[in-house]
This record gives sequence, C-alpha cells and structure tokens, in this order.
Amino acid sequence: MTTLNLEPNAFHGTHLAGVEEELKYMNTNLEEIQKSLEMYLENKRRQFPRFYFISNDDLLEILGNSKEPLKVMPHMKKLFDNIKTLTLSKPSKDGPQVAIEMKSNEDEIVPFDGQVTLDGQVEKWLRDVENKMKEVVKRKVLACRHDLANCGTKREKWLKSHPGQACITASQIQWTEEVEKSLRDNPLKLRSDRKKQHLVLKNFTDMIKKNLTRLERVKLVSLVTIEIHARDVINDLIKSQIKSAQAFEWAQQLRFYIRRDEVIIEQAIGRFWYGCEYLGNSGRLVITPLTDRCYMTLTIALSLCRGGSPKGPAGTGKTETVKDLGKAMAFYVIVTNCSDAIDYKSMGRMFMGYCQTGAWGCFDEFNRINIEVLSVVAQQITSILNAMKILQDEIKNSMRAKINMSEDDAFATVDKRLLSRKFTFQGQDIDLVWSCGLFITMNP
Repeated sequence: MTTLNLEPNAFHGTHLAGVEEELKYMNTNLEEIQKSLEMYLENKRRQFPRFYFISNDDLLEILGNSKEPLKVMPHMKKLFDNIKTLTLSKPSKDGPQVAIEMKSNEDEIVPFDGQVTLDGQVEKWLRDVENKMKEVVKRKVLACRHDLANCGTKREKWLKSHPGQACITASQIQWTEEVEKSLRDNPLKLRSDRKKQHLVLKNFTDMIKKNLTRLERVKLVSLVTIEIHARDVINDLIKSQIKSAQAFEWAQQLRFYIRRDEVIIEQAIGRFWYGCEYLGNSGRLVITPLTDRCYMTLTIALSLCRGGSPKGPAGTGKTETVKDLGKAMAFYVIVTNCSDAIDYKSMGRMFMGYCQTGAWGCFDEFNRINIEVLSVVAQQITSILNAMKILQDEIKNSMRAKINMSEDDAFATVDKRLLSRKFTFQGQDIDLVWSCGLFITMNP
C-alpha cells in the first residue's frame, strides 16, 4: 500500500502487482469487523432493550463513556419518556458516582428512595435506574392518593407537594372510587359528587390566579383538564339516570383503582397494570366524547391482543390520542414517522425494542411504507401478536388458580415473573413484556 500511496496516477496505481488482492483482503477484514461490531451492539441492546431506540453512533458514545456517567446524561432523554438528566453525587473521593434524583424536561425534580450506584457496565446501571424510576413513580402515586384523601376540595398544598404525574393519577383514582361508591350505594349521591367536583374546579380556578411558578402552573392546567372531563362524565351519568356500577355508560370510562398496593386501570373489557414510566410534568390532551371512544377502542384492541389504527385527515389528533392514552396509563410511547426509506430490518429492530421493554410503538403515516416492506412487516407483527395471546392466556390461567380470591384481587396479585415470556422473533429468542402495544396512523 506504500507503493500505491506514492503513485500519482490512479489508473497505474490500481494495476500495481498485488494491489487487487490486498484490497480484497482488507475489504473482507472490514466486513468481519463490521459484523462483529453489530453482534457486540446487539448483545448490549439485549441487556438493556431501550438501546434499540437509539442509533449505533449514540450507543457507541454511551458505551465509550461507561465510567463517566456525566457524559451519558445527554442521552437520557432518548432512553426514557421524560428524564432529561439525573442529579449525580459522589459520596466518597475514590468511590463511584451515585444518582439521587431525576429531572424532567420541564425541570421537575423527583428524588429517589436511597440512591442508584452508577458503577460498572453502563447497561447494568441504566437498568437499575429504570427499575428505581418505576419503583419511585409507584410509591409517589400511592403516597399522593393517601394525602389527597385527607385534603378535601382545597388542594393547593397537596398539589405543590407532589409530582404532576402522581397528582393526576391520584385524582383519577379518587374520582373513580367516589363515583363507583355512589353508584353502588345510591345513584342520587352522584349529585353530591358533581357538587364536589364543581368546588374542586372553583378552587383550582382561584389558585390559577395566584402567583405560581411555571412548573406549578403547568401542573395545575393539566390537572384542571382531567378534572373537567371527570365533571363531564358525572353529568352524563346523571342525565342517563345510571343506577348501577355495572352499567355500560360507566364501564366505558377509563377507570383507576388501587388494589393490593397496585394501581389498576380498567375500561370496558380491558384491564391493565399502571406502567409506572416517569412522564414528568407535560401537558395533557383535552378529552372529548370522540377521544373517549378512541380510548375505549384502543384499550379493547390491546385486551384482545391486537393493535390500533386511528384513521383520519392530517392534524386531527390521531397520534396525540395514542400518546395521551399512553400518558394516562404511564407507558413509554415512541412515535416513528414512516417513509419509503424504511426497510424491514429497521422495523424489526424497533419491534424487538418494543417487545423487550413493553413500550408502545406508534407508526405515523404507515401507508407510506413500500408494499414490499409491508409484506414482511405484517409477518413480524403477526408473530408478536400471536405471542401476546399466549402470554395473556398464561396470565389468565394463573388468575384462575387463585380460587379463594376475587377476580380483581387475583389480577392485582399476579406473579410479576409471569408478565413476560420468551418467544422467537426473526430467529432469535427474546423477551415479550405484557404491556407491548403496536399502533399505526394513516391518512385517507
């Protein structure tokens, strides 16, 4: 190659003796290196499946800074729904750094219980961060619900004391419990619930006129959006003269419960565990009757191990509806803008990420994908949905075995080890988490 470097004429240089063989040898070595790198990155993605949602360049940068957590922080928002960074501390001079709290894009800060040690392989301590995040979110929701039960309609102090996500979920839990209790005991009590809802909204209206921080104002606006919908539902129940908690008009609502220290979400025939993904203090969608029907359609589809496909003109809120349902249920929703440049390999990689993390994938403008690619993608989706059905049957069988429990308690106490299972996808055995959801949107 030194001789080739000294040859000024490209034509003569490429015809020097031995050059062709050496170039072929180098090309073969380069392909082997590339293949080995892909296998290495795939192994890292299998250990922390959220790596499937970032590019190879980003992943290499993260792996290269495994021992410097501060340099990994800029990538956190690509790996989690709304964690912008972690607050790091170093308890001892020679010891590893630890994470003590998480910070959202809106600068909301949520402390961890204890701390997470950021030492060793990056995929391992990121998995510890993920587990700690879910543990903290669940604990915050339960604590927030407990405090809400003791503060009546004046909720200013309560609102300022808890994260926005916990406040919204706790208020939905309390609303569900109060309405359901009224429907069981005496449907006429719904009028008292409506009066209480008006008082809550009046207090929030008075509060929003005060000198609030930007974070408190965003939190309050999101909560008011949810409470207005709760008031509207009570009005509809009264107008329809509903007299039973089993009535369809109530069953069709997205309802939140706490059972055996688990947050459970129900709608129509669908029943789900709260996802516990940290969502920060982001805004919420205004819920209309059409939004409610879309929610019910999507949750029923999920409970039947199927996907959802909102369809309508551009700008009508198809993708935002899927995203907001994910927020309500605390699931990580990743939106992919489809084009004719997408191939089945990139789709397969995203599917592997959704399956192993339990995240929701929403493919925007799905009709733009080439028909040749769609043929393979259809097989990939079918494989996932069939495995979801088997997983769901296994969960139901474990519930039936608890003959001394009600169905509600049996669901709340399902062994967490049963919430995922192995299945074969594209020739590889991977985990499938129960909460995996696939959605597409199309323009007519």
